[in-house]
Amino acid sequence: MSIDEEMLRPPQNKINPENTPYPSKYINLADGTKMVVRQITRDEVKHVIPLFYDIVKLTDYQYYDLVGARILSELLAYTNYRVHDEYVILGQDGNTGEVLGLVNSRLTVNPKIGMSLHTMTFKRGLRVGAHLFVAKMENHFLLGNKEVYIVAESPIGFQRWMEELRLEPRPEIEHELGGVPSYCLTKENWEGYVVPERLFGERPVPENLLENCKRKILIPEDVIFQITGKKKEE
Repeated sequence: MSIDEEMLRPPQNKINPENTPYPSKYINLADGTKMVVRQITRDEVKHVIPLFYDIVKLTDYQYYDLVGARILSELLAYTNYRVHDEYVILGQDGNTGEVLGLVNSRLTVNPKIGMSLHTMTFKRGLRVGAHLFVAKMENHFLLGNKEVYIVAESPIGFQRWMEELRLEPRPEIEHELGGVPSYCLTKENWEGYVVPERLFGERPVPENLLENCKRKILIPEDVIFQITGKKKEE
C-alpha cells in the first residue's frame, strides 16, 4: 500500500480557521503602542519559527524553555499539515511589524470543543499575553465552539487564565498537553464575564498598520533580553 501526503493530513471541520480567519483588530497598549492582533498563514508562521530556537535555551525562567519547545513543535506540525485545524495569532507593533507575542489553539473533531495550546509574550509588562489569550478565545467562539479546554504550565499562566478569567475546573478531562488539571472556559462565562471585562480592541485596523504588519514580520533582535532583561552573554 502506498502512502501519499493527503493520507497523512487530518481532515478539516466544516467551519475551520483557514477558511474563516480571525478578524484582525488593534489594541492600544499602556506605552502607546498600537498592537495589531491578526491570524497568520502557514507561510507567515515559517518566519516566526526561528525565534523559538533561542527561546528553548531559556532554562530556569518561568518555564519559557518548556513552553517554547512545545510551541516550536506545534508550529512545525501546523506548517506541515499534521495538526487538526490549528490557528496562530500574532500581536505585532503596528508601526514596525515587531512581534510582541504569539498564541495558538486548535479545533477538535467535536465542533463544540476547542483546545487551547499556548501563549507566549516577547514584550513583557504590557499585558500583551493577556490580550492575545482573550483574542484566541474570541476566535474559538467565533468558530462555533461552546467550550474551550485550557491548562497552565507555569504559575503566571495559572494566575492569568484560571484565576483572572474564572475558569471552571474539569479534572475529569485529560487535555492533550498532558495530565495537568484541565480547566474550561464556557460560552456562558465568556459572554457574561470575559467579554465585558477582559475583551479589548478596535476594528477595523487602519490600513497602514495592517500593511506594515503583513509586509514585515520583524523578529525581536534580542528576544532573551526582551523577556528576561539580561543579555545573552550574561
